[in-house]
Amino acid sequence: MTLLITFFTGRKLFNRWVGFASAVALTSAPWFLFRARSGNLDIFLTFFFVLTIYLAFKALEKGRYFIPLGISLGILFLTKTGIPFIIIPSLVAVFFGKKIDKKWLYKGIFGFITLFGAWFITQAVVDINFISRYIRIGIPGIQNKSSYLDNVKLIKDYIHVGIGKWFWLGTGAIIGSFITRKKSFIVLAVFCLSFIIPFTLSNKGQIWHLIPLFPFMILLFFGFTDWITRIFIKNKLLVPVMILGISLYFSYFQIKSNWYQFINIQSYISDEEILSTEASKYQGALYIDNDFVPAAIFYSGKNVQQTYVGGVTKIFNEENGFLLITTKGRLKDEGIRADQYKVIKEDRDKILIKEV
Repeated sequence: MTLLITFFTGRKLFNRWVGFASAVALTSAPWFLFRARSGNLDIFLTFFFVLTIYLAFKALEKGRYFIPLGISLGILFLTKTGIPFIIIPSLVAVFFGKKIDKKWLYKGIFGFITLFGAWFITQAVVDINFISRYIRIGIPGIQNKSSYLDNVKLIKDYIHVGIGKWFWLGTGAIIGSFITRKKSFIVLAVFCLSFIIPFTLSNKGQIWHLIPLFPFMILLFFGFTDWITRIFIKNKLLVPVMILGISLYFSYFQIKSNWYQFINIQSYISDEEILSTEASKYQGALYIDNDFVPAAIFYSGKNVQQTYVGGVTKIFNEENGFLLITTKGRLKDEGIRADQYKVIKEDRDKILIKEV
């Protein structure tokens, strides 16, 4: 779906050759491929970032697209905390100086509020710490002192590893896009800069956090290459051939190097799934000491409760006959004796135990 919407976005902003070349190139970005195959939230976030920008440009033409735009934006904000806010400057750039049909705009805003606003207000009402936790999770580490230069170098390395050979090409296109003075380039470049800047303020960013950048950098590169080559090359067939040639050439070598890392590998089932499924066979309340609550609920069929550092000892002191997914290290750190529990199943670093 992300590849498809990348194609449509490239076709909408530039032409179908740029869209197709960008979609092909995105398949070769190592960390996009890795996280897509492992089904992480970063890929859903990436999809809704691209979809929202695409629908924003569609709404410029036809007001009725404000409704799906509001829904897409609402789902984007529900996917992960904090980081979706960086799309706001890009949306401002899309609609800046344009006449907007307010009737459809209000309907789009209503769709957004219905999805995100209702959830946010409900959470804030039932949990007095929700807003502070929402901000802390969304922008971790920004309050900590760190070297901005070191943060920039770290982000550069992360993006380079994550996107591969498209890094320098995409970086150059971000800089070059501003000389075009075209809205399609400016919006994508503003998105990239808005996305990168918060990570320069913190050393807590991770390589997978930057995956939403990849389609935008690739779209910018092929869009800019198409724009600048058409200035010097008047042959209408030669430019598309060159665009596709670049895409296929670099993609081939990256996919070749990724083949045994991300594609031709054995199936992987998470330890959370394996241990939660095993827990479904036993009576007793299920506790976990990590943040995979949805997976544990789904596979165990139980009302799962999460505990935190120091909480395992409290469970042992206050509960009877419970099940717990944890690690041996956590049990040792909290002074839980081996005669206090029975190991039911182990998988990788996690264990499922029953209190005795």
